[in-house]
Amino acid sequence: MPKIGDMASERIARAKAYVSASNDHDLSRIEKMLAADCVYQSSGVGQYQGVSDIIAMMRDFFGTYPDVRWRPSDFHLRAPECVQFNFIIVLPKGENSGVERLFFDGEGRIRGIQVER
Repeated sequence: MPKIGDMASERIARAKAYVSASNDHDLSRIEKMLAADCVYQSSGVGQYQGVSDIIAMMRDFFGTYPDVRWRPSDFHLRAPECVQFNFIIVLPKGENSGVERLFFDGEGRIRGIQVER
């Protein structure tokens, strides 16, 4: 059984990899990180269920905002299955801040994404 510190490091590394793939707009990498039944919920863009719906939403979002980038900070394990971090999203009309939570399954895939701006 992994130790809490090891689990935290591994989950935080996976969360950082997700943000990196998002900043690269790399939908192929993101898709591989998501569990098949992943749920995405955002105060900014709504709720999406399943990998295909989430990837379609992201494709549209990146198409609308081709220069969007996230500046994350303060990654920490909120619960054994949840990494939380703060972010600043840089959009054409300015910056917004928020909090994001990534929920992981037992295999390390993202099973839930919650974004609050």
